[in-house]
Amino acid sequence: MRVSTHDDPDAVRPGTPVPVPGNDLDRATCLELLRSSRLGRVGLSVDALPVIVPVGFEVVGDHIVLGAHVDPRELAAIDGVVVAFEADAWDPERGEGWSVLVQGPARRLVDRADLGPLPDRGSPAWLTEDTEVVVVTTDVIHGVRLVAGRAPRHASHATSHARV
Repeated sequence: MRVSTHDDPDAVRPGTPVPVPGNDLDRATCLELLRSSRLGRVGLSVDALPVIVPVGFEVVGDHIVLGAHVDPRELAAIDGVVVAFEADAWDPERGEGWSVLVQGPARRLVDRADLGPLPDRGSPAWLTEDTEVVVVTTDVIHGVRLVAGRAPRHASHATSHARV
């Protein structure tokens, strides 16, 4: 596999989202940003292979409530184990965005009455009769602001190739 590297280690393709160094987001800001979104991804292991599944979600208190339309193997793999959940937003016009990662135990919610009230944003489209509901704790949460990357300083010799 060929991987491009640059003489300038800070350079990326212009417009590519990159984290703002030293600008980690606090817990309250991470939760606030998550509340502004409805689509995320959950990472888990199915049959010893990594899987990333797109999911609808809501933040309820200090928990992430996922609406999982997954096959039975994925549901079995998520229930009772630690998973990674990520959501983000990117505005290409402004060249800025954010990314929040949550790591925590997930549990399948068997009785929807235990869910409690969802935020007053209308009924989420992902919450249907056949949706499996999974709750993830937010004990471990980390967020970063993203900005548009800049072009290499030496565009004439910016690319070298390395074998991996």
